[in-house]
Amino acid sequence: MGKKNKSENTFFKSVEWITSSMTWLQIFISPFALGLIIGIVIYLSNPTLIGQIIGGATIVIGLLLGIRWANRKRKTEGTVQYMSKIIATPELDKENTSNSHVND
Repeated sequence: MGKKNKSENTFFKSVEWITSSMTWLQIFISPFALGLIIGIVIYLSNPTLIGQIIGGATIVIGLLLGIRWANRKRKTEGTVQYMSKIIATPELDKENTSNSHVND
């Protein structure tokens, strides 16, 4: 019985790690993608060394902000809980009182 419990515990911990990692990436990707797009636009508008430096710096800033934000959420409230709050639709959770008294 102990071996089954241990293997189940290992399985659930690995599933928890996978979901936490995927939500960490979701949090990270938003500022990184924004920095990447802005950096590419800056470089394409001015394809010189200065444009390359500013565009690259913008991409690196987006990367660092994404890592910092995702790690902060992981440490404070957890990535899965944070994304659950963001994705939740509280409008659907509330009881719709205007349609509850429909006349037939």
